[in-house]
Amino acid sequence: MNFAMRWLSLLVLVASIYTLIIGRIYKNIPISVISTIFTINFEDEAGQRVQFDRKQLLRANQTNVTAYFFSARPTSDNGIVVENSISGNVFCHGRDIKDSLEWFGTEKKGFEIIHNFGRSLPYAWYMPLIPIWILNRESKLLFGFIRSHIMTRRVTIRYENEFNNTRPTMKMLAGTYSQHNITIILNFHKDNPPTSVKAIRIKENGVLEVGLEEESPSCYKLYLPELRNEILRLSWVPDANKRAISSGLVQAITENKYKVD
Repeated sequence: MNFAMRWLSLLVLVASIYTLIIGRIYKNIPISVISTIFTINFEDEAGQRVQFDRKQLLRANQTNVTAYFFSARPTSDNGIVVENSISGNVFCHGRDIKDSLEWFGTEKKGFEIIHNFGRSLPYAWYMPLIPIWILNRESKLLFGFIRSHIMTRRVTIRYENEFNNTRPTMKMLAGTYSQHNITIILNFHKDNPPTSVKAIRIKENGVLEVGLEEESPSCYKLYLPELRNEILRLSWVPDANKRAISSGLVQAITENKYKVD
């Protein structure tokens, strides 16, 4: 009996210490990103229109988390973020959530976007205690009391004239929050795949090259277990010949050299 009580007391002590440590860790991190999937689709051969679809799994680490903040900004001289392309939705098992998006900025300078959940993100004291790797799986494999506290968030944004240049790049900034389990799928136009694609992680002054998986000549995939306080930079080399043909055709149409039915 005394032996069992000693073990029980030890377990209670360990659990209490673990809870205190987790509470300390998440004191200034109200929300955790369990996973993010970026699907980037090049809608035309010249790369003039590119759509970003983002799917995230979110967990609240505190009460009263009512929205998610992010930004979308062009970096090239002619690039814009198409305002009427911004859309999104959220889903949480067993809960009725009416979300909305509000944004501030311009197409040329970009937008700061707030995804309002319409209510507090579902929270339970035990959720921050569960490791991310357990939560990052199909929802049907999770217990209901866990599944009902994970929110799925989707957002779509389209860029125009941002990546149809001689040195196209994409930059994704990860701040204080750890972004876990990031998957990026680059779907280039099948008629104009790049000659090469490169990914690097920039941490202060250090640069780390990241390997990409070539699914096909026009599709590349990248997975990272975590990003935090760093920049992920993607760049590629367009096919110069095809780009010249596409640019010439666009210019010819603009100058009405050809009749387009």
